[in-house]
Amino acid sequence: KLIGNNISIHISNNNPDFFPYAVIHEIGHIIWWNYLDETDKKEWLRSFNIFGAITDYAKDDVEEDFAEYFTFFNGYIDIEDGKDVILYNHAIIQSHRDKNREDVLIRFLSKNKEFDYR
Repeated sequence: KLIGNNISIHISNNNPDFFPYAVIHEIGHIIWWNYLDETDKKEWLRSFNIFGAITDYAKDDVEEDFAEYFTFFNGYIDIEDGKDVILYNHAIIQSHRDKNREDVLIRFLSKNKEFDYR
């Protein structure tokens, strides 16, 4: 939840593994709102409209898709439905048929190394 320039994270999931996932996800929102330029946002939206969201959670919201993609790009696990699977790897991204979103993240991270948690 955005409060002024701060994000408040309320974790309702009792799984301790969810906390780092939630924090990185919220950092993805901060990047979208404050750091990503309009060209990259438009490219992300175009890919989102063509290929859809990376998760069901993000299926209706391009900003959520960015936050989810950022989280998985950084190697955090999907704990939804009790799974313990690393979601980000090249095979998954390639199977998602969307190199554009990965390129947006790589471009951003090459300019902003402090946000690369891999």
